[in-house]
This record gives sequence, structure tokens and C-alpha cells, in this order.
Amino acid sequence: MLCSGNQHPNPPNGTRTKASTQGNKNTKMPIKPKRPCLTPNCPNLTDKTYCNIHEKSEKIKQRANHTHTSDPFYSTARWQKFRNWYRRKQPLCEMCESIGLTIKAQLVDHITPIKDGGKKLSSDNAMSLCRLCHARKTADDLKSGI
Repeated sequence: MLCSGNQHPNPPNGTRTKASTQGNKNTKMPIKPKRPCLTPNCPNLTDKTYCNIHEKSEKIKQRANHTHTSDPFYSTARWQKFRNWYRRKQPLCEMCESIGLTIKAQLVDHITPIKDGGKKLSSDNAMSLCRLCHARKTADDLKSGI
């Protein structure tokens, strides 16, 4: 088959096309290129915001962000002062740090939940976490019934 103008029987490597659903079935339209997953340090490419690996943990994280709104303790000056002090003391995610990663902490979480007898303002019961590790920990806690 001879090429004429812009038509090419085999598109160059890296170019993905799909058949048009309108008009001539032989015309090809480019497909939107994949983009990097928004999870920090994730090498996967995706058509969505997060890759298949991180999509579920992102949904869990979004649900977890709504858990403290009903507990007035997290709005108190005592908690906010403690949280800010602890994040200055431990600015990196402790779970990431344990596996050799250097990721900035965004949250302070209770190791043992308050509802299960964990101390509210104790550094022994606090842990600095990035959002992804907090989502994973919360999901694990929910699965294990904590």
C-alpha cells in the first residue's frame, strides 16, 4: 500500500489510534495519551487520575478524610497545638521512613484509636504520616475491626 499525504498504513511507534465512530469507519482518531499516576513516586501511567493500584487507596483516603468531622476533639486548640508540635518534632512520614523513603508528613494519627483507649495527647500514641500511608493504615484498621 502506498502512502499519500498524511496517511500511513502503520502509525509510528508510540502513536495510538482508534477507529472513528462517526462517518467513515476507516478514519482513525488519536487516543488521549496516558499520564502519570498522581500518587507520589508512582511510575505507572493511566487514563484516569490514579493508576489501578492506587485508585482504591485514594477512594479509601477520601472516605477517611470525613471521619474526624464528627468528633469535636480534632477541632480543639489542644489537639491542634499538639499536632503542630508533633509534626515539627517528626516532619517525615514514619511509615515511609521505616522503608527508607523520605516523604513529608501531612497528618498526625493516633496509633491506637481514642475509641479503643488510646491516649489523646500522648507522643507515644502519635505517628506522623503522609496521606497515602494514613489511608492505608485506616483501611487496615477498618479491615481488622480497630
